[in-house]
Amino acid sequence: MLALAAPRGAACADEGVVPADAVAVVRVPLAGPWSAAEAEVSGLSWAPGPDGAPVLLWLAEELLDVDGGLRTPLAFTPRAEVVAATARAVRGEKGAALQPRPVRWLLPPALAAREGRTAEAGFEAVAVRGDRIAVAREQGGEDGGTLLLEGQLCVVDGHYTARFDTARDVPAPALRPGLAPDEVRDVRHNKSYEALVACPGGWLLLHECGGARSVPSRVGQARAVPMAPFAYRLTDASAQTRDGRFLVISYHFKGRECLPDPVERARDQLRGGTPPGGEHIERLVELVHDARGVHPTGAPPTWLRLEAEARNWEGLVRIDARLHGLLGALLVTDRWPLAAQGTLFAYVPIASATSAPDVTGSPPCRRRRARRR
Repeated sequence: MLALAAPRGAACADEGVVPADAVAVVRVPLAGPWSAAEAEVSGLSWAPGPDGAPVLLWLAEELLDVDGGLRTPLAFTPRAEVVAATARAVRGEKGAALQPRPVRWLLPPALAAREGRTAEAGFEAVAVRGDRIAVAREQGGEDGGTLLLEGQLCVVDGHYTARFDTARDVPAPALRPGLAPDEVRDVRHNKSYEALVACPGGWLLLHECGGARSVPSRVGQARAVPMAPFAYRLTDASAQTRDGRFLVISYHFKGRECLPDPVERARDQLRGGTPPGGEHIERLVELVHDARGVHPTGAPPTWLRLEAEARNWEGLVRIDARLHGLLGALLVTDRWPLAAQGTLFAYVPIASATSAPDVTGSPPCRRRRARRR
């Protein structure tokens, strides 16, 4: 039986009135380096694993020190384990926590030298098509620029490995006309392309404050893609369906970040049951990429039932495991909320969810390193 709906219209002293259409998230236990707040997990993606079976990739904001001297921001968990742990959590059963396993990170020195080194730089999004992988790195500074790293998922000497061969700078979208200097800062400071979507022949990058660019695989420059205005921060995207639809996280913490319309913001804060004194909005929105560009499909948003402290959801994938009662999305936070003292991994049931393949293309290549003479 599908668990596709949260309890209807409740009221809690610390949450205010909870609207009937707000959906409660189901937390799934997580352990290991990628569960620590310091990991600041920033992206999720399905991929073909080392044996060709689907795995969930986890992207941390920076390189993590793992046992054996390995330093990598990437880890994986077999899909079968993710499904089993999520199904147990939905049933309210206890079980072993998921513990992502490291993926070797091979970035040639010439490409690594192009990475931003400021305090605000870091990996923000990951996407996979076949055995090709792309990672977006925020470069820091005030221009909103991003470095797109692209490579191949391989099994090298028996180790699941991401080998990168291309790095390209992707400029931020054009600013809307007429912005004052302080408004420019609100849409540029500590902002970048936070979501990646694999497309036929390349990648679609979505900026945190709205705006999109398309980048062809391996070679070629980014080109602007028309995108409808987006109300709040866009922090990750799922893979797209065959007709170009995908889910995105639409998140607002507080203040004027990304310059939301104040009337629209006040209305939307009621939809998730914003706690008294709080300002945050957490929802999932369906977009489509077609000949017109990127725009909403018209499907109603999925409003997440809020907690007293805002949860900065940074990673998103769809999940369709109906035999196990799962249909919806998986979400992950970075270090926020601080009260969680670590990464939150959660399942969101969506009754109207559209299925998208977990993995497209063939399993990763297998290579043996050349011996040095």
